[in-house]
Amino acid sequence: MCVDEMGDSAHARVLKRCVGLLVVQKFFSSTLLYGVVASLFMVSRGLDYTEIFTLESILALVLFLVDIPSSAWADRYDRKWMLVLGHAAAVMSVLFFAWARPFWMFAVSYALSGVGIAILSGVESAYVYDLCKAFDGQEHSTRVYAWLNAAEQCATLLSFPLGSWLAMHSYVLAVYATAAANAVGLFLVLLLPAQRVRGNQGQEDDQRVTNQRSALVSAWNFIVSNPRLLLLAFAGPAVWVVFNGFNYLNQPLFVRAGLPVHDFGWVMAAGSLSAMAISLLVGRVNQRFGFMGPIVASTLAMSAAFACMAWTNHLAWIVVSILILNMGESLRSPLLNSVTNSLVPSEVRATALSVLTAVGTLLTLILNPVIGHFADHSVAAGLLFSGALVFLFSLGGFPFLLCISRHSALREMSPDPSGDANPR
Repeated sequence: MCVDEMGDSAHARVLKRCVGLLVVQKFFSSTLLYGVVASLFMVSRGLDYTEIFTLESILALVLFLVDIPSSAWADRYDRKWMLVLGHAAAVMSVLFFAWARPFWMFAVSYALSGVGIAILSGVESAYVYDLCKAFDGQEHSTRVYAWLNAAEQCATLLSFPLGSWLAMHSYVLAVYATAAANAVGLFLVLLLPAQRVRGNQGQEDDQRVTNQRSALVSAWNFIVSNPRLLLLAFAGPAVWVVFNGFNYLNQPLFVRAGLPVHDFGWVMAAGSLSAMAISLLVGRVNQRFGFMGPIVASTLAMSAAFACMAWTNHLAWIVVSILILNMGESLRSPLLNSVTNSLVPSEVRATALSVLTAVGTLLTLILNPVIGHFADHSVAAGLLFSGALVFLFSLGGFPFLLCISRHSALREMSPDPSGDANPR
């Protein structure tokens, strides 16, 4: 039954039921039990690190190609069934991952994962808001988003130790357990009400496509006239992808340090908790030190952490370095987001930021296999190259940021409300 067809008397009860389903579904769909041993599993199936990092490039490419079209399809047809399609793709990607041995099967797994992530990234948010709006409860949407985020964080934290325990018995057992949990999430999505578009939605979509094209042209023209903005694409999204790639290098690092598999998850959970803790302090750090100092300090700390892990086999130093990496990225990312937002006019801000993110992501499509190539020589070489990329990408933007800091009073986390800052 479509949400628009439900009676007024059932609004509160049905909305509460749907939100409960969404929160429980989010927990199961966010469960990733094999993440703590993903690279070890792929190596055991015959892949090298060049191939493993190439899979990340495949994932990023599929995300880039599917993200916007999938959102348009959801707006034109039915968001619930797009959610079903996205979660089904996620379940199939995990099953292919469990069955895979040759590289092409892993490539199919990562491509399906990219399809699932791309579909769910925007569709889920739109579904939640319009679900609340349909029951005259749009004022509760922010609270629902917070509950969904909390469910995702809980699933992530619990996945680390539980996944380590399962992987201690068998790597593939952790993969199948993930597929089972994600399948529960898929089943719960099927219980949600449909969310069909209105009859005149097609005309609205055509107009929106025209507006999107116009916004894209305007955003691109602005970036071309201010090419130094691309430096922030390297310092932000590109560095994040390099940081994310560490999740494939930490596992052989743990093995080298003699850490038992059942303890992998506790170290990774500690890293996530440290990132969450520093996120709560970003505003205070920004008010006290501005944006330039913390960005430089966190970048240097992250580069040093990569170098330290390449140099040492001592578990304590490795754990400290992992904590520094997680805290550094959690500190620098929102600061860079704030700076970038303040430099782009409000009328093209969202589109320009999407373009900059795409540029940074596309750059890493090339660099990911290079990181893997270095890691095939040695894990230390892969770590050193990753640290060098973090340093060089950020260093390229430092003169630009210094210029901004001399001519701007940016001290707050919130972007310039006028959107008229000119970086030239």
